[in-house]
Amino acid sequence: MSNESTHKNQQIAFFTSLWRSQATAIMATAADFSVYFVLFHFISTYYVTSSGIGAFCGATLSFFLSRHWAFKSTEDRVRNQMIRYSCASGLSLFLNVYGIYFVVETFGIEETIAKVLTSISIGLFINFPIFRCWVFRDRE
Repeated sequence: MSNESTHKNQQIAFFTSLWRSQATAIMATAADFSVYFVLFHFISTYYVTSSGIGAFCGATLSFFLSRHWAFKSTEDRVRNQMIRYSCASGLSLFLNVYGIYFVVETFGIEETIAKVLTSISIGLFINFPIFRCWVFRDRE
């Protein structure tokens, strides 16, 4: 076996990537909220700006943790993965926004509970498969 083929990425086990991607999502959310909290409460940055910067920091952390740890997919160019990640994240944003609306308006569930249920559902059944099979898939 050549050094190149032994160095090439091998997709990690399904359940390993599943729990790692969920841990990554939790860490990214913590980073998002931490940055928001510091900017808004301690530096008095406008809440919309604080929220945007926090979301960007969380997404950046999520991308790099997913690439290097959750899916161990570093063979493909960073730029290509960033483009796919941005597309997947845009879809996730759309589904989360309209998902919470649908759950609240259709089932009358309280907004925060609807947000949690929607976020978990989108994360497990949409984001994880898209990240595993498209964004961070193995390249030959």
